[in-house]
Amino acid sequence: MDDRIKDLWAEYEPRIAAAKSSDNRDRHRFFTHLLEETIGDFPAVILTLERYLLVTLEGVFDNDADDLRFPVLRFLWIVSPDFDPDPDKAMGFIRKHGKLDPTPYPDLIRQYLDDAFAYAPPKKASKSSTGQSVDKEWFSSIIDTVASEYGWAERDILAIPIPRLFLYLRRIRIRLGFDEADFCTEAARLKDEFMRRANERN
Repeated sequence: MDDRIKDLWAEYEPRIAAAKSSDNRDRHRFFTHLLEETIGDFPAVILTLERYLLVTLEGVFDNDADDLRFPVLRFLWIVSPDFDPDPDKAMGFIRKHGKLDPTPYPDLIRQYLDDAFAYAPPKKASKSSTGQSVDKEWFSSIIDTVASEYGWAERDILAIPIPRLFLYLRRIRIRLGFDEADFCTEAARLKDEFMRRANERN
């Protein structure tokens, strides 16, 4: 191996190992109901398919309102552990936090969504109302696949955290003999970056 490549690998090897370790911890945490997410100062559930559908159907970020407080608070209410579809309870939540400074929340919400979709297999997709890239048939296909394999009811699948659903899909794909899904992890990103920089040095 060229000394320049060895030096580059010495830089990337510990970073890739650390990323793999972190990724394994992240995957495991999605299988416990004892952990709670946060978005800024607000508690949140790990995003489930049903909650994501509610955010999408509500069109929380469909318009560029001058006052971000209302769409931000609607999103925070939908992913809140205390969420209830009762409109009066939603308005109570919005009134309670009406003085919220919404400025940092679009970025915090985007990170929350990115974390939820971290294990999604890459595919050509269209943009949803929240800015996430989602295949047009994703909702029905994920329910169909998991229900067909495990016999789980639709209601139960809708309540499963999205990252866990993607991890189940990976297991299904491997068990059925398909190529392992190519998840966009930090370790994979670092490997790609190493290969690109190594090729530049050749």
